Amino acid sequence: MSQTRVTRSRRAKPAVGTPIRGADAAIEPSELRDRWSFPRAEALPTYAFVMMDQAKGKLLSTGADIIDLGLGNPDRGTPREIVGQLEAAARVSANHRYHPGRGVRGLREALSGWYRRRYDAAFDAEREVIVTMGAKEAISHLCLAILGPGTR
Repeated sequence: MSQTRVTRSRRAKPAVGTPIRGADAAIEPSELRDRWSFPRAEALPTYAFVMMDQAKGKLLSTGADIIDLGLGNPDRGTPREIVGQLEAAARVSANHRYHPGRGVRGLREALSGWYRRRYDAAFDAEREVIVTMGAKEAISHLCLAILGPGTR
């Protein structure tokens, strides 16, 4: 069995924006598209918020005063009390880990309780509640869980 020796280059890392070179030739994004095909992704429509940002940019360039109802990004700073709580939580080394896959148990229990109080709907926090990083993650994982090839 032959062995491969891996060595590290002592050259400095290229600056951000420098093309990655393989065999002394830059790989252009168009070349990657020619090599790899992602038909499901290519069939998707343009992301709605990208179109909204383009339309918003055009309006703002005319000097229009608009109310942005886009992604929900705040237009004001976070209140100091919340930033203080975040800073305090960041100092706790136990928080420097990835969260459990289904989310922190206390949060799942709180969510279950909220749905019970608000909608009189019972969810088992252990088996029926998952905390995600956002609605897109939740919806995409729901689709992966319940849809199969050819599902319409």
